[in-house]
Amino acid sequence: MKKKRLNVLANQRHVVSNFLDRNDELIIGDTEEVLDIKNQYLIETYKFTDLYHRIKNLNLAHGSVSADTGDGYDDFHYYPFIEIKKKGSGLNDLYKKNNHLPCGFFCIHDWANINRRDFDFIETFHKFTNKKYFIKTIKVKSGSISIFPLSNNLQSNPFYSISHYQPHYLNLFSFGKNKKKVIDKIKKFAQNSSIKFKLKGLYKFKDGKNKKYNIANNAYFTYTGAYNSFIDFVQDLKKLGAKVEFFNPSYKSFDECDKDKLKLFQKELNSIKKQKNKKKGNGDIIKCEVENGEYNVYNTDIRCDDEIYEDKAYPQYSSAVLVIKK
Repeated sequence: MKKKRLNVLANQRHVVSNFLDRNDELIIGDTEEVLDIKNQYLIETYKFTDLYHRIKNLNLAHGSVSADTGDGYDDFHYYPFIEIKKKGSGLNDLYKKNNHLPCGFFCIHDWANINRRDFDFIETFHKFTNKKYFIKTIKVKSGSISIFPLSNNLQSNPFYSISHYQPHYLNLFSFGKNKKKVIDKIKKFAQNSSIKFKLKGLYKFKDGKNKKYNIANNAYFTYTGAYNSFIDFVQDLKKLGAKVEFFNPSYKSFDECDKDKLKLFQKELNSIKKQKNKKKGNGDIIKCEVENGEYNVYNTDIRCDDEIYEDKAYPQYSSAVLVIKK
């Protein structure tokens, strides 16, 4: 069944501009959940590694607003929607007669070529909401959705971001019941890996209390794909019954964090919940007051000006975040 096209206008009175500093990613969700201190721990700790997988089963969505700016900096605008349910004579009359909470919003890069009042939804709505752009459905219970930049301006965040560039270690405690399969899996992965594996003593290692065998030491990953591939490899070992430990020494659990710093950060998070949006922000958290319910999140593409090189035009695109009530 084809989705009904929204009849909306941007509420220009509440439009906000924001700036992203070398990280174009956003977290979108119910404000209470976005600003929950344990979710903040996950976001900050894993934002350079596998954040998507960490929040996959949470009521949080992950998207980006970016364009090929060449410098890693991205400017975007947030446009809350006014759904036009009653006709009016002129914009002021429309705003007056449709004075209800937004049914969603659009976060659009400043380089995007799009009408900033009605978003050309007559032609573009079904394109923007195509299933290939769908991220997930979020549930709102607090009456507010937050847009949280990973390049935010929080002042007292006590959490430390780990990275795949930092050294990692892989230890083996037990082969389980499939010793040969586990060893074959390790050898096969090691053959195509740039990481140095210690294979010589692997056959001689015997399971025992408090015994461990260091398979890989100081393992660095030059890009996210290599890190994720290693994570999959570790999971495969566990599926075969092996007991292994893959860790980053820089990692700190939530319970290991300084209690006084946690209290200070909680105070800042509580303060943000009460703040109003600034018209012009720099890594600011943007909040949108909405009706409680379910909202679909899309990370869609919008055309930018073509790049002209040697008299040839090359199409350019920006990514945008669209959120609409289900």
